[in-house]
Amino acid sequence: MEKESKAKVDKDSEVKIWNAYCPVMGDEVDPETKTVEYKGKTIGFCCGGCIKKFNKDPEKHLKNLGPDGKTYKKN
Repeated sequence: MEKESKAKVDKDSEVKIWNAYCPVMGDEVDPETKTVEYKGKTIGFCCGGCIKKFNKDPEKHLKNLGPDGKTYKKN
């Protein structure tokens, strides 16, 4: 099942989060949750618990996101 975000990016925010969906769980990114810098992109998450899971195998989780980070499809 593929999801597409309708979330809007705040043009005034300091950090530009690359993805709209959490690469681990597939929920919409919570802008209040910490981010991770990975290969030049700021990756956002739905909750803090997903950061640990992501850091164990980033490539596995990034495969769940579309090439622009705006869609999620569990692989």
